[in-house]
Amino acid sequence: MQWYGHPDELDAPLQAVLGGRWSPETIRAEFVLNSQERRARDQINACLIDCEKKRDWTPLRVMLDEVITGFPERRSRFELMRFAILLGSMGEESEGYA
Repeated sequence: MQWYGHPDELDAPLQAVLGGRWSPETIRAEFVLNSQERRARDQINACLIDCEKKRDWTPLRVMLDEVITGFPERRSRFELMRFAILLGSMGEESEGYA
């Protein structure tokens, strides 16, 4: 059995093994996707800080569009992030609600 994760989260994988539903490929793919999502969020946050300093939101808009397109499985999460940034940092309520 292969498993990627924290020991506190072992119950569900162990039950999957015992129930014959264990798929290492699926678990690995989910782990990789989660890592990529965290990295994308970190990059967005770094870009947000830079854009706030420069008061130029163009790079952040481009990055958000690229990330949303690049992560179709997590599209709603990144769209929610874009919504929060538009309303909060950018102050673009009309665009955010659109």
